[in-house]
Amino acid sequence: MFTGELAESRQTEIIIRDIDEYAMELLIEYCYTSRIVVDEKNIQMLLPAACILQIEEVQITCCEFLQKQRDPTNCLDIRAFTDTHSCRELLRIADRYTQQHFIDVKESEEFLFLPINQLIDIIPSDELNMTSEDVFNAVMQWVSCDVQQRKQYLPKILEHVQFSLMSARFLVNTVSSDPLIRADQTCRDLVDEAKDYLLLPQERLNMQGPRTRRRKPIKSSEVLFAVGGWCSGDAIASVEMFDPTTNEWRAVAPMSKRRCGVEVAILNNLLYGVGGHDGVSYLNSVERFDPQTNQWSNDVAPTSSCRISVGVAVLDGCLFAVGGQDGISCLNLVEKYDRSVQRWTRKIPMGTKRLGIAVTVLDGFLYAIGGSDGQSLLNTVLPLKQAFPSILPLLIGAMAIPVPSTRIERNFSKMKLIKTVAYNIGGWCSGDAIASVEMFEPTTNEWRAVSPMSKRRCGVGVAVLNNLLYAVGGHDGVSYLNSVERFDPQTNQWSNDVAPTSSCRTSVGVAVLDGCLFAVGGQDGISCLNLVEKYDPSTQRWSRITSMGTKRLGVAVAVLDGYLYAIGGSDGQSPLNTVERYDSKTNKWSPVASMTTRRKHLGCAVYNGFIYAVGGRDDATELSTAERYNPKSNQWSPVVAMNSRRSGVGLAVVNNNLMAIGGFDGASYLKSVELYDSESNSWKLHGGMNYRRLGGGVGVIKVQQYDSILYGTNFASGSSSTSPDDSKNRSLSKLVDL
Repeated sequence: MFTGELAESRQTEIIIRDIDEYAMELLIEYCYTSRIVVDEKNIQMLLPAACILQIEEVQITCCEFLQKQRDPTNCLDIRAFTDTHSCRELLRIADRYTQQHFIDVKESEEFLFLPINQLIDIIPSDELNMTSEDVFNAVMQWVSCDVQQRKQYLPKILEHVQFSLMSARFLVNTVSSDPLIRADQTCRDLVDEAKDYLLLPQERLNMQGPRTRRRKPIKSSEVLFAVGGWCSGDAIASVEMFDPTTNEWRAVAPMSKRRCGVEVAILNNLLYGVGGHDGVSYLNSVERFDPQTNQWSNDVAPTSSCRISVGVAVLDGCLFAVGGQDGISCLNLVEKYDRSVQRWTRKIPMGTKRLGIAVTVLDGFLYAIGGSDGQSLLNTVLPLKQAFPSILPLLIGAMAIPVPSTRIERNFSKMKLIKTVAYNIGGWCSGDAIASVEMFEPTTNEWRAVSPMSKRRCGVGVAVLNNLLYAVGGHDGVSYLNSVERFDPQTNQWSNDVAPTSSCRTSVGVAVLDGCLFAVGGQDGISCLNLVEKYDPSTQRWSRITSMGTKRLGVAVAVLDGYLYAIGGSDGQSPLNTVERYDSKTNKWSPVASMTTRRKHLGCAVYNGFIYAVGGRDDATELSTAERYNPKSNQWSPVVAMNSRRSGVGLAVVNNNLMAIGGFDGASYLKSVELYDSESNSWKLHGGMNYRRLGGGVGVIKVQQYDSILYGTNFASGSSSTSPDDSKNRSLSKLVDL
């Protein structure tokens, strides 16, 4: 441009289009310093700029960064991004990864929003690692996301699905009976072709073609790694891999540090090496190996303490480092690494100090087996569980319970058990907002009063964060509130040292995601809100994030699979059945399937992998009906109705039981509680609270005692929701219009 005969070579000022100014600044600095930092914040602007300016070294660095970030939830986005910017090698790698891991990729949100041309690029591949039945199910799942728009593409897509290689039972019972298939002549012809192939084996030689050719997927066999250790009197960094298909060991890339006493585990098909000793010092650094690229990376946060002979295992998608020694003493320390936030956090320590420990996971428990306490060898076994799956919105830390030893001898330290309790907080009673709080203890099936809040609150939002109960906003009978209170079940006290939200609101939904509190929607006395705020306990501040697409008061919120859902409510004019989902990684809200019924002031909870929406009010009356959402199929399905109509109902999961608490039946406030039995698909009465409450805010907590309990607060015209995130967090929201 500048050295040839182009017009720009003679101009003193040139406008360079389609390049982000910050990316240009980084690239200019790189030209002078030969240094550039590529991270998640700048990659999407930096790679296009490097491509336009043909700075090959930066292009390569960006592609290497994206390759390290790749997993089944984002590989399609990476594929599309690299295709747009002509990164052919990374596109080839992304294609290969997508084909090999397609059974996981198809479960991602990115797959559901894949453009038709990209879907047709993927489906025909001979290297697609899925059966024809699974390919068909994936295609129909994609179509169901927008049936009216996408059904026109079915014939074109299904040309690449190998019906002839399906089982006859699946072809007849599933494919042929699908209404979309039956409604299209081309699709029916494809099915008939497959039936002929299956029914006439003697004619198959004459029927060969692309739809009868078997796929040849990339085979992913398991391999064994030997990592680091001690050799010839020194720690080593070398790594060897054993391939059982060839019965041979071969060297792969060594670690960046020599490590003996290193412990390893596999997380998301990456090999992590934790701690160890380099021959001089004890280490807290962590390295990660990608077998696809044969490279180790050091971009993993270190553990809080240096240790050798540590036990490492994976539980609930997180890495746990257990025990070990730091060169001074034997440790009972337990830490958890969450890849989504790239951070280690300490959990409740074991009852026994252990080095040289073995750890494994079984049925959702992490077992710490044997080892040494620094004095003698151990035969005790300790299971650690991050959280009981059915218990509470949030259990911070690991839970340790002694179990029988491998031999007769037993050695256990004293520990407190954890009990689950549910709280019903505030609400509306006898025509006024109230401050009272009741606690439900499932072992005695009784409700009892605990310390009241400092303010009366109806329409309050409630959630559990770090084992503390937060009450957000509401209405005190006179004014709309932006204040926040926090309850500690250990001291039975409320504190007011929490920053207020930026706006006063009632009928607000509150939930916990990624260790932060989210306040969603509501109303401020003037208008209905789509405002969303996030409270970070580490900074003790609220900050605004992307607003919802729809204004919602009386909204229910739930957290499932790392997403925040805003469900139903009212836009200030009429009840809603629409649902939005927030992705904290992209800071965006997107619509998902709507409920079958319009509901405001509904109860909401996550139970057995589904989001349950219960009761509420439609355009005319209070509701007893219920439905549940399946995130895998993006569909709502009906659940048997409750015995009573309930708007402003609180919903909570306690000891694997779904409980509907209080509310308003159209004539009177309720104190009764109903229990849902998923096996019989029925509701039954289960006692009652001391006070009749409408719109009680419900929160479930674990406390260190000997049994389990439930706490709740109620608010007027509200709804509550209990929802666990990846860390087993469950938060409750209750909502109201006044």
